[in-house]
Amino acid sequence: MGNSRIVTFSWPSSLLSPNARTHWAAKAKIAKAYRRECYFLTLASPLTPWEFEGGIALQLVFHPPMNRQYDDDNLVARFKAGRDGMAEAMGVNDFRFQLQPPRIGKIIQGGRVVAILAPILVVIPIMKYIGED
Repeated sequence: MGNSRIVTFSWPSSLLSPNARTHWAAKAKIAKAYRRECYFLTLASPLTPWEFEGGIALQLVFHPPMNRQYDDDNLVARFKAGRDGMAEAMGVNDFRFQLQPPRIGKIIQGGRVVAILAPILVVIPIMKYIGED
C-alpha cells in the first residue's frame, strides 16, 4: 500500500475470541484494557489524522505466538477492541476503516498484530457508456 503507516500491537487475548466461553464482565475488562493499550500505542506512532481524510484501508497482519491453526475471522474479531482504540487515538470513526483481507504472518514469540493503514484514493474510471457514440 503506497503512503502507508504501520502500527504494531501486542497479541490479543484468546478470551476476546468469539469462540471463548468468557463471562461478559471478564471479557469487557480484558477488552477495555486491550483497547486502552492500542489507543496509547497508536498515539505514540507517527500517524497524523490529516493523512486520512477519506476512507482508510486497514490491512491486519497477525503474527501468532505459536505454531497452530488460526481462523482469520476469529483473529479479526479478537482485535475489535484494538481497532476501536486505534480509531479513537486517530480521532476517526472506525466505520472509515475498510478492512483488507487479513494475513497470517510468521510466528513471533509473544505474538504481534501489525496494522497497515493507507488512505483510500477514489479513482473514477472513464468508461464508454452504452448508447454513447
